[in-house]
Amino acid sequence: MIEETQLEETRANDLREKKRETNAIVQRMLERGIRDGSVVNCDTKLVSYALFGAFNWIARWHHGAPPEPEYIAEVFTSLFINGLGAKRGKAGQGKRSS
Repeated sequence: MIEETQLEETRANDLREKKRETNAIVQRMLERGIRDGSVVNCDTKLVSYALFGAFNWIARWHHGAPPEPEYIAEVFTSLFINGLGAKRGKAGQGKRSS
C-alpha cells in the first residue's frame, strides 16, 4: 500500500529489490509451466507484472464492502487461469452473448 516515493531511499531500494526477486520467482514458475504444458506460451515478464498489478490494486479499490474477499479471489484466480475466452463446443458452437 505504500508508494516507494514515501519511503526513505534505503527502504525504497530494498522494496524495489524484493519486487525484482518476487517477479523473478513468478517468471520462473511461469517458465516451468510453459515447459510442462500447464501454462500457455506467454511473455512471462509481462504476465508477472499483470498478476502483481491486478492483485496489488485490489487493496486500493476494495475496502471491505461487497464483494467478499473470497469471491474476489475466486474471480481473479479464474480470470488468470482460464482467461476470458468463451468455451466452445465442436465446430465452433457455443454460447454467445448478443
